[in-house]
Amino acid sequence: MTQEYSHAASLDSMTTIGFTFDLYHKYHEQVKEMLFRRLSKVQLLTTASQQLEKTRPDKRPIAEKAKEDAQKTLDRVSATAKDEYVHFQHEYTNQMRMRLQAYVEAQVTHCKRSLENINKLKSDLEAIL
Repeated sequence: MTQEYSHAASLDSMTTIGFTFDLYHKYHEQVKEMLFRRLSKVQLLTTASQQLEKTRPDKRPIAEKAKEDAQKTLDRVSATAKDEYVHFQHEYTNQMRMRLQAYVEAQVTHCKRSLENINKLKSDLEAIL
């Protein structure tokens, strides 16, 4: 009965660590997507700046407005990206660390139980022989 429980605990730990890695990967993909959106806003600002340099004086106010709007959008997205990245680093990295620690502790417990069972079997065999 103990061996069955130990084996089930080991399988549960394996699925938990798989879930942990999958979740961490999904979080990492979300951060990548967020940074890609920020990069597209940087490109929009660069394009607006280049167009402002090439604009004729009569259309300059429109180009300046477009550049200001692009700058505001970039600033807003950058602030959100920074906040989300700090949250990601703090929260999800801590969760990953705690889950990995729990996995390792479960593995150590499983190995100790297995060693105890082996030692018991060894002493039983020595008693028989």
